[in-house]
Amino acid sequence: MRFIAWVWFGMILGVSFLATPAKFQAETLTLPVALEVGRVTFSYFDRLEWLFLIALIVVAWRRSRAGRLDATSRVLLGVIVALVAAHTFYFLPILDTRASMIMAGETPPPSHLHLISGIGEVLQAIALAWLGFRAGDHPPAG
Repeated sequence: MRFIAWVWFGMILGVSFLATPAKFQAETLTLPVALEVGRVTFSYFDRLEWLFLIALIVVAWRRSRAGRLDATSRVLLGVIVALVAAHTFYFLPILDTRASMIMAGETPPPSHLHLISGIGEVLQAIALAWLGFRAGDHPPAG
């Protein structure tokens, strides 16, 4: 569980907080191309996140059956599930539509969804780091 949480945490940092902002700093990369690269990147990353999530759920289920999953870890896992689901089924489709509009030369109406999605990414990274710190191989205290 610890390994999965930390690898996933690192991938979020690399994709969402390093590569994505850096792409928009490249002077010769046009906005439509940057948006298309972002759409493809986040589409692939979203699929990968579901694989990580399934792996975490399987490990958590096995630990739970062995009595080695504490309540805080269960809550963190629930938060991660909710954030991944919200990103996949709510934010990505809307943000993809907005990106398509911009790439077509249109101006979408103002929205805070990108900011809220980013806050969700930060919360997910925090939850994964917290789970990574908590997910020792010892039984929960109590």
